[in-house]
Amino acid sequence: MFYGFLVDIETQLLALKKSELLRGKLTPQEQKSLITGTISLGECIKDAFFIQSAIPENPDLKKKVFKTVADLVITDDVIISSSTSCLMPDIIYADSSRKEQSIICHPVNPPYYAPMVEIIPHDETTQVHECLRRYYLFKIAKLGDGKIFFQKLVSLLFSEKKI
Repeated sequence: MFYGFLVDIETQLLALKKSELLRGKLTPQEQKSLITGTISLGECIKDAFFIQSAIPENPDLKKKVFKTVADLVITDDVIISSSTSCLMPDIIYADSSRKEQSIICHPVNPPYYAPMVEIIPHDETTQVHECLRRYYLFKIAKLGDGKIFFQKLVSLLFSEKKI
């Protein structure tokens, strides 16, 4: 099947362990056992509380994916997020019916070693969803105390720019 990525993930986890760079208390095999695959987007997001995409920087593709995701999401508390290095939320979520639940979460690369994520809400993202996103993102990523929040949207991603 298409599940070759699972073998690649296991290979990467074993390499991290060998290099003494594996994080967490679980073994590579235990970490890999927590990862599954599916060819159904609906099945993939069925019980999710946080949906993070990492698809190519193609505005039309991102709009299509997030329209589909929004149509499949059935609850109002799901966080719909995209990783992007150059596209603003109003472009990515233009066709989404769940803009109030949508946000950009742009990790600094490599995210495994640089625990920083830029959070850029859509203009229609509700304050409640913004707070939930921040809470879940920091809880999941364990980003520590070094948080920077911008209160105003600017047409750039802060971490990718030399200021």
